[in-house]
This record gives sequence, C-alpha cells and structure tokens, in this order.
Amino acid sequence: MSNWLRAKQWLYPPEFRIHAGSSDAQALSVLADVVTRLLAQAERAAPSAPPADAGNGTPASDAGPVAAPVPGGLDKSFVIDLCNSVHRLSRAAKPLLESGGSDGGRVQRNFDLLRKALQTRGIEAVDLSGQVFSPDRYDFEPLGEPQPTEGLTRMTIVQCDRPLVMLDGKMLQPAKGIVGRPAGSGQAAVV
Repeated sequence: MSNWLRAKQWLYPPEFRIHAGSSDAQALSVLADVVTRLLAQAERAAPSAPPADAGNGTPASDAGPVAAPVPGGLDKSFVIDLCNSVHRLSRAAKPLLESGGSDGGRVQRNFDLLRKALQTRGIEAVDLSGQVFSPDRYDFEPLGEPQPTEGLTRMTIVQCDRPLVMLDGKMLQPAKGIVGRPAGSGQAAVV
C-alpha cells in the first residue's frame, strides 16, 4: 500500500479503515464486513413512511429533491454505486482469483460472502460477459459498434464494464460493455 493510500485511510472512521500490510484477502474480508455494516446502517436509517409535510405546511413532494427510495428502504443511487464498486473490485481481483493459490481461494470465499450479504437484501450485480447479445436486449447497452473477435460464432458480450443491477428482481441499472461479433463477418453478424 502506497503512503498516499495509507494516509487516505485516516479519512475513514476506524471501523472502515484498511490497515497497511493487509493482504488482498484480508482487505477483501474487511470490505465484505464494511459493506454488511453499510447495508445494515442504511436499512436502520431509512424512514418507514414519508412525512406528511415538510414541517412548514408544504407537502413533502414540494419540499425539494428527495433521494429515490427503493424497496427495502435502500437509496437507489447507493445500491447502484455499491454494485458498481463491487464489480470493479471483482474485475481487479480477477488475476488473483485465476492464479488459484491460497490467496485466490480466500479472496473467492470473501467475494462469496459479499455476494451473499447483498443477496440477502435482494441486491444483485450481474456481469453479463460471455452471454449472447441481441440488439433488442433491454438489460445491456453496447459501447460503440460490435468488435470483430476471433472464435465467436454469434454476437456476444465480450466485456461488461458496468454490471446489471437488480433489486428484488427489478432492474435498477442496465449493464454496459463491449460486444464482439464473429471475426469473418461484416456488420450483419449471426444473432
């Protein structure tokens, strides 16, 4: 951990700090614990019912912008930001997971715990990499034109840069990424 990152940890409350010298597995374990605490805190802080007025006789709808709550009392932007961060973290940890060593196994177990903590609250971040792409697919937004890719027989999502975010089975954010098409074909690829 660089000196800047060590110093930056002091900006966070003590229970959220990742201490210098932590292995990737320890850091991920701490992250899983932090996510669980944040979700629990967000659920406790969520109001059970919206106020009838803003305290001055003005209806709550006229009181100004209010964060969009979603089922379960969690803020929609919080859920999306959390899932995007977990997705970026999992992509960054992919080389370690593929190495298959003991650290890779510990990291995988912690990712499993993190996903389980999210799923118990109805939150799911789905990486659509490797799935077949169709232009009328509603849960994925392609970045640019499909890229010619060796070894493909149909249009496929080759890289998911942003996950599909679901809460209680409802889509909050479509996935976004790069689509590959068979290398020998023109724009009219097999779908």
